[in-house]
Amino acid sequence: ASYPSWIYNKIPNFSGSFWAPDIIHMGGYYYLYYSVSTFGSSNSAIGVARTVSLTCPSWQDLGIVVQSYGGNNEINAIDPALYRDHDGKVYMSYGSFFGGIGIAEVNQSTGKLSTSVTHIYGGGHQDIEAPYITRDGDYYYLFVNRGACCNGASSTYYVQVLRSTNIMGPYTGVRTILPNSSGKYKGPGHIGVLKENGCNYVSIH
Repeated sequence: ASYPSWIYNKIPNFSGSFWAPDIIHMGGYYYLYYSVSTFGSSNSAIGVARTVSLTCPSWQDLGIVVQSYGGNNEINAIDPALYRDHDGKVYMSYGSFFGGIGIAEVNQSTGKLSTSVTHIYGGGHQDIEAPYITRDGDYYYLFVNRGACCNGASSTYYVQVLRSTNIMGPYTGVRTILPNSSGKYKGPGHIGVLKENGCNYVSIH
């Protein structure tokens, strides 16, 4: 019926399109991270809500996690992706055009950031967005989208991957793993990885 009240103050031109959510279980709650923005703008924010149950959810909005203020060189506060490392620490990567991709550790009791944001890739208004980090052995893998989304058959989206021995980077060795076209599919975007029973399952839109 209404948006969380902080949105009206932070993103006054918000039209109601919540973007690119991600969810993680921490300390007995499911935390849902979501993007609040206007298309093509870096006047953006990532918010978080939590619930004990996904079967019968009762969402409690916890407010803003990180914000960008419209600047050309800011890390655009959209496209959150959560990752739990082998040591139990949880990190949120995010970002888009404008200032590139950033990462910070998450306080697992509050759902908010517990460290300052570190820039790890992109910037200079390059077409780099929708990060997702996972780990295999000694390497962290950073997946990103290149190109432009949301234009149907004219979308130029494709997916690249880089790697690093440190979650904070630097990430190097860029490779294209999902091209713009594959058979009848066009413009793959916003990769997600599920590890289960020794297999890696990848989702895209």
